[in-house]
Amino acid sequence: MALAEEEEVTKSIRRHDMANKESVLRRMAAKLEKLDARLAELRSGLESKGEQVRGRYSEEQAKLKAERESLERQMSTMKEAGAEAWKDLRSGLEKGYKELNKAMDGAWKHLRKEKDVEPPAAGGGA
Repeated sequence: MALAEEEEVTKSIRRHDMANKESVLRRMAAKLEKLDARLAELRSGLESKGEQVRGRYSEEQAKLKAERESLERQMSTMKEAGAEAWKDLRSGLEKGYKELNKAMDGAWKHLRKEKDVEPPAAGGGA
């Protein structure tokens, strides 16, 4: 393969990777919006509970919020990353999302045991 042809193939691969990166970022932003809605519903569900129940879940709620903010920072890093580095960042971001979604499900499960509180629909797959 000629050098110019090889460079064109490399550029094409990078363009594809960057387009894929933008698609991944858009999908992750939509997933984070759904998590934000679930966090808001969790806060709302806690507001209807007594002070004792709210106290028990305040630490868990703070942890969920911190994990969500961590995902936002990872997305920002990913936006700035070059074509080569973003693939590694993507797997970490997706793993973090899955863990946060699982933690959110656990929080709702425990809150439902407190009283009849209906959880929102799960955030979906990654």
